[in-house]
Amino acid sequence: MGLFSFGKKKEKGKEKEIFRFVIHDIFTIKNKDGIIVTGLALNGEISVGESLICIDNREEPQFICQLIGIEQPGNQTNTASAYNKGKYGANYGLWIKGVTKEEIPIGAFLVSKSEKLERSLGK
Repeated sequence: MGLFSFGKKKEKGKEKEIFRFVIHDIFTIKNKDGIIVTGLALNGEISVGESLICIDNREEPQFICQLIGIEQPGNQTNTASAYNKGKYGANYGLWIKGVTKEEIPIGAFLVSKSEKLERSLGK
């Protein structure tokens, strides 16, 4: 059973769909903390300030990072959603800190932080 198979997490008595974001490209920002990853939100929603876990293409958790900004071309927002129906759909640039460009594996995903994934990081 893969790490994505559970699909939902509990949040204060209700189930919340796990946010899953496939990374298409990675950029560093000169004189700024963190990096920008661009890609497509596949499931769920995430907000600025939440933590994400990077998953490699073998579904192995790699590290935890902090979401400090979300943008679509010309528009900064506080939430990224896989269900956005606007001009750019579910394509976003996510500004994350706590990681370098070189630490992100090819074919990686960012997913909502969960206790199960966080425990697997310690193994």
